[in-house]
Amino acid sequence: MATLRTIGYERASLSQFLVALRDARVDRIIDVRAVPISRKPGFSQAALRQTLAENGIDYVHIRALGTPQAGREAAKAGRYREFERIFRAHLATPEAREGLAATAAQALMSRACLLCFERDAERCHRSLIAQRLQSEHRFLVEHLAVAERTAAGGHERDGRRSAHPRQGRAAAEPAAR
Repeated sequence: MATLRTIGYERASLSQFLVALRDARVDRIIDVRAVPISRKPGFSQAALRQTLAENGIDYVHIRALGTPQAGREAAKAGRYREFERIFRAHLATPEAREGLAATAAQALMSRACLLCFERDAERCHRSLIAQRLQSEHRFLVEHLAVAERTAAGGHERDGRRSAHPRQGRAAAEPAAR
């Protein structure tokens, strides 16, 4: 069974993000942001593509799987049910269906990871994409967590969350080292 990973870079440095990808042996990032720019240094499309290439990771942007503006506004306002409704309707569009097919193909031929900003996958559209692909293609879904360093240099938290194909929600599990 193929595994589809997801990751968010909120509160992560670029180096912490790269460590999480390396630890999970990711070889392809599938950027599902509608607008692949970021205020965080290194996470806008051109810079991220270059950094990933330097680290042996392919970069693909699938704009059709980005959240529509109305969904982004609902999520930003904390209206998550409205956000989910908007995004689920978006996934039924022909463009999004093509994006889902392209994502599935990419994930079947690589160790792919969906990328978006939000740290918490449960509050991000990437989990809805992963759920759809899980139900349609039987992927095992693994939500990667980026280790955050404390001021003393230790790890504040580190781990991965996975969702088994027969379980809808992700469950915590320790990170493999």
